[in-house]
Amino acid sequence: PTGNVDAPLKALIIDSWFDNYVGVVMLVRVVDGTLKPKEKITFMVTGRSHLCEQVGVFAPRSTQRESLSAGQVGFVIAFCMALGLLMLFGGIGTSMQLQRARGQHPDEAVEGVRAVLRILIVFALVTPFWSLFDQKASTWVLQGGEMLMPHDSWWWPSWLVQQPAQMQALNPLMVMVLIPFNNFVLYPALRRMGFEPTALRRMGFGIAVSGLAWVVAGVIQVYIDGGNPTSIAWQIAPYALLTFGEVLVSATGLEFAYSQAPASMKGSIMSFWLLAVTFGNLWVLMTNASLGQPVVQGWISHSGVSETAFLMFFFASFAFLAALAFGLYARRYKLLDYYRAA
Repeated sequence: PTGNVDAPLKALIIDSWFDNYVGVVMLVRVVDGTLKPKEKITFMVTGRSHLCEQVGVFAPRSTQRESLSAGQVGFVIAFCMALGLLMLFGGIGTSMQLQRARGQHPDEAVEGVRAVLRILIVFALVTPFWSLFDQKASTWVLQGGEMLMPHDSWWWPSWLVQQPAQMQALNPLMVMVLIPFNNFVLYPALRRMGFEPTALRRMGFGIAVSGLAWVVAGVIQVYIDGGNPTSIAWQIAPYALLTFGEVLVSATGLEFAYSQAPASMKGSIMSFWLLAVTFGNLWVLMTNASLGQPVVQGWISHSGVSETAFLMFFFASFAFLAALAFGLYARRYKLLDYYRAA
């Protein structure tokens, strides 16, 4: 490797891409200096600084390293907490600030920006859902590894599910069943009973249902921790609840964002939806990082359940609080109609 490891850090960004679990990943070549996690990096183009969360190399799989030094090529993941805070607090004071823009910009442009900032608050309140949903591919798979696969049962689809990770196949199958069921059976039935399932009501209820799914998963984990042989078929229940929540939140959220954003902002608002998914996974990252703290370990020891079960109930509570906050905000949200004419 060439370069001076003792010089100030200088690196060249070769490529970058979006990862659902960590956000934007950058492939860099370190020209001078050394880059370590928890250090701040400054982008010369924008002048903005971000916290370096992770560094590593591809060999060929991604492998974390303690540092990247001059001459090395590796990946860098920067922490995007500031973007999450922007999503949550971007709408606070918006009306007062945007009023100053009137007269200098067309009213349509001002209202378009206002609409997007209000949507960002909705997206921020949805991030806890993604922290639960994406863990079905990690936490729930690990839980499934502690359970029994009922291959001897005549009703078990061994042709589809042979390993715990293959329980993920239930999700798309249930989505294809639940979407028409909701549109042709559930929603019309609710309307006949005098309850209109608006987009915001569906999303708030979906977040709460996802929390219920994790309560069920936590109860299953407590049963496993008690030394009881448990069939993986019991995981069908939390998968069904989480998928129902996904249909209510994800599909509805995309439609809602499209309807609330003016034509000039529709592309931007879709990018913020992807950012909400990323920040949901950062909640998981921050929660797991806190497990080493003595205070958190004390809470777990006093709870009477295992660490895994504690986290499951914690994320369920997180979802219930998010659903409550979402419902309170939804009550005062003024719906707009920016659907494109056919």
